[in-house]
Amino acid sequence: MHILNSVFGDSTGGRWGATLKTAELLAARGHRVTLLLAPEDAHKVPDYGHANIEVVTLRNSGHYDLIASFRARRLIRVRAIDAVIAHSGRAIHMLKRAAPRGVPVIAFNHSHNIKLTLKADAFFCITPYMKRIVDAATGGGTRVRDQ
Repeated sequence: MHILNSVFGDSTGGRWGATLKTAELLAARGHRVTLLLAPEDAHKVPDYGHANIEVVTLRNSGHYDLIASFRARRLIRVRAIDAVIAHSGRAIHMLKRAAPRGVPVIAFNHSHNIKLTLKADAFFCITPYMKRIVDAATGGGTRVRDQ
């Protein structure tokens, strides 16, 4: 499976670490991973060598950046992405708009501010508390998983 794993916004701390760790774990399981992030964050990514992880940068000026959405849609199609995992509200909002029909966008919720993540097709929540918040906003069900 080819997975696009992305974060935009704060590239420090837990969210950044989780984005990189997710890419590494997916690659270790045999998946191809395209790590999509802002150009200014590219130097913060470890050298993965031949670890099945490709780093791609994309400028994104905010949640409603239509040019970034257009470029992301092209990237998803050209690289034949099977699924998208996004670790920030900005990334989820932009990539949900960009993803062609049939390519699920999965929100990896790191905070209780879930307003921009609610359009995702599925949710990973890092704590049971986060799962309760997402369940309350979405009606719960099989689309929501906690760690």
